[in-house]
Amino acid sequence: MSLRERLDQMRSGERIPSTPVNHSPLPYLTPLENKQGLTYYCDKIFIDYHGQIDLKQFPEIAVDTLRFLSQDRTLTDFSIRDVLFLDIETTGTAGGTGTYAFLVGFGFVEEGYFQVRQFFLHDLAQESAFLNAIEEFSGKFRYLVTYNGKTFDSQILRNRYLMHRKEDPLREKPHVDMLFIARRLWKKRFRECNLINLERNVLHFYRLDDIPGYLIPSVYTDYLRFARANLMQKVIHHNQWDIVSLAVLTARASRMQEQEELTPEEHFSLSLLFEKEKEPAKAVQHQLQALSGESDFRRAILFSLARNLRRMKDQERIQWLVNQAENIVMDDLLCRQICILCEHDLKDFPLALKYAQVQMQRLEKYRGLSSRYAIQWSDWDRRRQRLHRKCGAGTAGASHALPI
Repeated sequence: MSLRERLDQMRSGERIPSTPVNHSPLPYLTPLENKQGLTYYCDKIFIDYHGQIDLKQFPEIAVDTLRFLSQDRTLTDFSIRDVLFLDIETTGTAGGTGTYAFLVGFGFVEEGYFQVRQFFLHDLAQESAFLNAIEEFSGKFRYLVTYNGKTFDSQILRNRYLMHRKEDPLREKPHVDMLFIARRLWKKRFRECNLINLERNVLHFYRLDDIPGYLIPSVYTDYLRFARANLMQKVIHHNQWDIVSLAVLTARASRMQEQEELTPEEHFSLSLLFEKEKEPAKAVQHQLQALSGESDFRRAILFSLARNLRRMKDQERIQWLVNQAENIVMDDLLCRQICILCEHDLKDFPLALKYAQVQMQRLEKYRGLSSRYAIQWSDWDRRRQRLHRKCGAGTAGASHALPI
C-alpha cells in the first residue's frame, strides 16, 4: 500500500491493520476464542528433573521460610496448587504504553506435575482477546511468584490492561518477587543475580540452543512484519525455561533452612536475615557454620559474629572469637569490633591497647593522604589514650603477637 493510499484510508476512517493479514499462526499453538476475539496458547507438562527437583512430583513450598526470606509478614499459609509462576516476553524493555507483552507464560502444579501454559499474541489487533484469556486463566490462583516481576512483568501487564480500560487481574494477588530473595541469598557469592546465572551456579542446569534475551523483541517483530516463525519456537522454549527455573529456585530457597549442605556464603546470608529479625542465637549458629568452610568473606563473618555475641553476652565464645582474630589480618571495622570486645566484654585492657596500637601503626602511613584516614587515626588515638589510663601505665609490653 502506497503512502497516498494509506493517507486516503486514514481520512476515510477505515482501520489500518496493525499486522499483515496473511500472517500464519504457529502450528504448535492451540486457538482459543472468547468474547473479545481469538488468541492462541500452548501447554506443556514437565516430567524430568530440573536442578535436583523432580518436576513430576513438585514439592510443597515451605511458606514459613519463604515469608522469612521475603521479609513479607503478610504471606499466609498456602498450597503449591495456589501458586502461579509468571514470566513474560515483551517487545522491549523501555516500558510504557508502547511496550507489548506478546508471550505470557504461567507455571503451576496440578496433580503433582509442573505445567506451563503460554498465551501468545499472534496479532496486535487481538490484544483484548489475549488479555481476556490471561484474566480467565489466572483467576484460578491466589498467589503470584515472579523474577523481577514487581518492577517489570506486572507493570507491563498493568499498562496493557489500563490501555484497554480493564482491571488488572494480577494486581490484588499476594506477590513474591524472587529477585529480592535471590540477592539476599546469593549476591555475596555470585555478584550477578540474573536468573540464568543462578540457574547455572545454584541449580546446575545448562540450557542448550537457547536464544539470547536481547534478540527476542526482533524475532517477534519479524514474525509480525514478515510472518517469519522459524525462531519463535526458541522464544517459547526460552520462556518455558525461565518459568521452570523460577519455580525450582523458589522451591530451593524455601528449603534453605532444612538444607545441610549450604555454602559458607549461604550460611552467612541467612545469618544476616536472622540478625535483622533480632534472632542472634540463630544468626550465630549460621555464622559459625560459615566460618567452618572456606570463604572470601571471613572478616565480614567475624565482624557480624562479634556483634551478635555481644548481644548474647556469650563470654566463652567472645574469648574464642578474639583468639581467632589474632590469626588474621583485620580491616578497620573488624579491628574496632574486636577492640570493643576486649575492652568492654573481656576487660582485657592490655590486649585492647595492642589492637589500638597496631591499627594506628597501619594508618600512620596513610593519614597524610586523605582526611578519612586522618579521622580514623584520631579516633584510634583517643581510644589508645583511654586504654592507657585503664591499664594504669603509659606504655605496655607486647604480650600478644598480632598480625600487621
